[in-house]
Amino acid sequence: MQHRLLLVILACCAVVLPGSATAMGKAFVMCSAWNARLIHPDGSPAAGVRLTRTWKWAWNGTTGSDSATTDADGRFRFPEATASGFFAALLPHESHIAQRVEADTPDGPITIWRASKRDYDSNGELDGRPLDLVCTLTGERMREGLFISTCVEADKP
Repeated sequence: MQHRLLLVILACCAVVLPGSATAMGKAFVMCSAWNARLIHPDGSPAAGVRLTRTWKWAWNGTTGSDSATTDADGRFRFPEATASGFFAALLPHESHIAQRVEADTPDGPITIWRASKRDYDSNGELDGRPLDLVCTLTGERMREGLFISTCVEADKP
């Protein structure tokens, strides 16, 4: 009996809330995919550096992390990171995902990216542009809007 009641409630939600039937299975993008290069302040590649990306979803406190290691040219990639939340798909709320990327160096960790993602869109961090970045392994960071970073878009000087 309880299972039937639950099915009826879910069916009503799908009728009352347009789009909610597909939204229930929606993957929310916590962090977009990265295609990046890490360099030293002199412009040379930072090879063999381990990077750790972490995120925290303010909606329900979900956290996650992944890591990558730079190749000989300093290149590294992170895949898109997603999460799901049944009530997040149904209830209106403000999206907020705190993101951080740290490089592990012999002198300790260096934060190269700290951002507040305010949507669930792929590439939402840069208003729809892909995260093709060049990041400098330095403690000096730029502040731009919701970002504190040593990274610039790859096609920019």
